[in-house]
Amino acid sequence: MANQVNIDQHKKILGTLYIVFSSLNIVIVLMAALIISAVVPNYVHDFESLLAVKIVKYAVITLTLVLTTPALIAGIGLLYKKDWALTLAFVIGIIGLLGFPIWTFIGIYSIVIFIMSQNSSRPKQATDLTANG
Repeated sequence: MANQVNIDQHKKILGTLYIVFSSLNIVIVLMAALIISAVVPNYVHDFESLLAVKIVKYAVITLTLVLTTPALIAGIGLLYKKDWALTLAFVIGIIGLLGFPIWTFIGIYSIVIFIMSQNSSRPKQATDLTANG
């Protein structure tokens, strides 16, 4: 039972990490887009260059929202103890290994918690299978 409580605490920590860092990613990208929208038109007067900056800006915003929204959903699901949330966090954790250094740590932590959760739900010995049946 103590192992289960420990895993539940880790799930809460993982959910909080997902919510905090997903929100930070969204806020930072939106702030950067706001600054770019305010500064670039003062220095670039060519229409094609402004169009290219807008395309890149919206592509980065879209990519950020596409990648961080599932992490935000997984974090909320982990805090509400949904069954699917840990699997989603595992998948996002594998993808997050590419985001060095913070998302790499969160990805490794997600994978470890997922494995610990899977191992705690399995019987430890063959006699445990017959004892419950």
